[in-house]
Amino acid sequence: MELTEYDESWKQLEQADLDRPHLVAIRDELSDSISAGECWHKRAVQAEDTTWCQWAGQSDDGLKHRQSEDDDAPFPWEGASDTRIRLVDEKIREADRIEDRAFRAGRWRLDGIEGMDVRQAKVATVLLRWMVMKKMRPEGERQRRLARRWRNMYGLSFTLVEWEREQQLEMVQVSLDDLAGAFGLDKIMGTFKGTPVVMLPGKLDQIASALPKGDKMRLELENASDELKNLLDIVMDEERADEFLSGLKLLYPKTDTKILRKAMVDLRTTGATELPAPYWFRNQPRRRALKPFTDIFFPENTTDIQRARWFAVREQYTAADLDALVDAEGWDSDFVEAVKEKAEGKTSLDRYRRARRDSARWRNGGGSWESEEESNKGLHEVFVVYYRATDKAGIPGIFKTVICLHLEEGDKPEDGLYGWHGLSGHKHGKYPLVAHTFTVEEDELMSSVGIAGLIYTYQNEIKSSRDYAIDAIGISILPPVKRHARDMDAPLELGPHAAVGESVRGTTEFMTPPRSNFGAGRDLQRQVRTDVGRLLGSFDEDVPAPLVQLHQGELAGDYLSEEEEVLSQIFELMQQYMQPETVGRVTGYKMKNFPVTREEIQGKFDFGIVFDARELDSEFQKQKFEMLIKVKSLDHGNIIPNNKMIELLMNGLDPSWADYLIGSPQEATLDEIKQTQADVATIMSGQEPLKAEGGRNFQVAAGYMKKIQQASPVIQQRLQADPAVAMLWENHLKHLTFMDEQRRVNANTGRLGSPNLLNG
Repeated sequence: MELTEYDESWKQLEQADLDRPHLVAIRDELSDSISAGECWHKRAVQAEDTTWCQWAGQSDDGLKHRQSEDDDAPFPWEGASDTRIRLVDEKIREADRIEDRAFRAGRWRLDGIEGMDVRQAKVATVLLRWMVMKKMRPEGERQRRLARRWRNMYGLSFTLVEWEREQQLEMVQVSLDDLAGAFGLDKIMGTFKGTPVVMLPGKLDQIASALPKGDKMRLELENASDELKNLLDIVMDEERADEFLSGLKLLYPKTDTKILRKAMVDLRTTGATELPAPYWFRNQPRRRALKPFTDIFFPENTTDIQRARWFAVREQYTAADLDALVDAEGWDSDFVEAVKEKAEGKTSLDRYRRARRDSARWRNGGGSWESEEESNKGLHEVFVVYYRATDKAGIPGIFKTVICLHLEEGDKPEDGLYGWHGLSGHKHGKYPLVAHTFTVEEDELMSSVGIAGLIYTYQNEIKSSRDYAIDAIGISILPPVKRHARDMDAPLELGPHAAVGESVRGTTEFMTPPRSNFGAGRDLQRQVRTDVGRLLGSFDEDVPAPLVQLHQGELAGDYLSEEEEVLSQIFELMQQYMQPETVGRVTGYKMKNFPVTREEIQGKFDFGIVFDARELDSEFQKQKFEMLIKVKSLDHGNIIPNNKMIELLMNGLDPSWADYLIGSPQEATLDEIKQTQADVATIMSGQEPLKAEGGRNFQVAAGYMKKIQQASPVIQQRLQADPAVAMLWENHLKHLTFMDEQRRVNANTGRLGSPNLLNG
């Protein structure tokens, strides 16, 4: 069979070259996907119009009016009701709340694949939760909300998971010691004999004379290396200023020459200066919500995004962003300059962005639309393309190429500019992308349908019923007036105590309004809401509670399975890029073998979020907690550990409280030992400590007192020498032992304790 031009393009894309991308194949595939996106955009515009209650001829007062003299009169009359029924938006927000509650209340769990990974898994869970719930907020939370919103409204959205590296400039102090260290030389202060001194102004032969009065110490440089002596001479000798400037440019290549010349003067006269230096302002995972065929493009026959032939993310950068990517990501500087020159304000989505713009919300109260040129002003469109391909040796991999569709191809398109090309670099071996689908009718992702597509006709039915009721009430209160022909031009004022004149007696009267069945309208709206409740599992008096739980469990479960993949990719990037010292600082545990190799990242941990949809019902959650407490009261053998039960109860009550309040068992034991040490010190001073009551670990406290009594000769001597202290010690130890036995044997038995010794 003869291959078509499209087939040839596809085949080229599947055969990648590490040295250079197949730009023509990438451009062709991307252009075809942009064209195919028009059908999706028609659905998206309908979903937006339905959700935001937008249609032609709307007025701010919610009534129908003639928009211009050329328009037909509105039906059924001027000023008729034109209500906005936000049923779709209500149900989207309801689904959002259920999904968000499941995410926040769910118990995150990283499970080690191997038995020895259990401890690391617990530490890794703490680390991941810190990254997502603290470090990546608030932008990460905003992007999660957007992806969830688009999923529920359109039926499909995506989350891109990448490691973000962003540099910023800061002014840093630079001394002569810093310069010496930068060139691999000894510190200047360390080369002088005697008391270390700070490098003082002046040339080398003037340094000693600049010392404080009375200091007879001489600065001796015979121990310094020739390289260090040469560096000092370059700094101090104005005739070697060009060499000094060249050295600074090596260290600060992006800094303006004028700034470097000023720094030279400062270093020569004061021994220190300030220079702008880049630092990593942001170096962490980043999740970004992507809207189909606006932010992300892919083949229309894609069924599983991880098995897609390719996908492309549309980015819009400022000129400063593009310049930063040259250093941060290694983008080609010629490509960046060409994009800044030729792509500013341009978009590849003109063919259907107009339709979206015409249906969008008003930008300001005057009702004027923001032009396409204004909305893209100062922005440069670039596509980052990921695709699966094999190299020349037939080995598959995930490749990444940065292109711009607005650059001229020239006579040889394959020789065109590109920003970056190579393997994606992710050790987890997956596309850095997760698809979110509300409901899928067919295999293709584009068949996904959201809430707006499912119930927009129901919303229209309620709107029609509400408009009918409002218009019927209006016409019944003030129906049309029938008058004699000679009175038609005479003014007519209706209202209490109003005087109505007529030329012929009895010819002015209200017309009989049409009959209205308000009950039928209310019944229709009630039935529509019940139908929607059964379809989506919404709380409604006519929808069985088990059906609601079933729907909400499915909704939460589907969403959490998608978020599990997002969080798994975030953690896998943390394994690849996070520094071990950061792990120790966050978790308090030095993970010596934090998994960083490809094999470990791909198979070290399994991640899951545990959530029971019934916990959305606060009454059910309360009953479950009460049952757990009753079961624990029967646990005479302490089969259920107290610390684990408290952790479970706190997570069910509020996961954020649990994170803040619950410490590790080791921390709890240490706190108990510290409290017991304080009790021992009180006893040794001849006073009786406060009786230990609830909230203490009596077993640990009693065991610690027995241990130090056996191990400490000082305590043994004091107890033998002072009978009163010995009685205090014995009394307190008996109390701790008694409380421990009472808790373990029968929690319902009253706690009697031993009598206070000093009180008689």
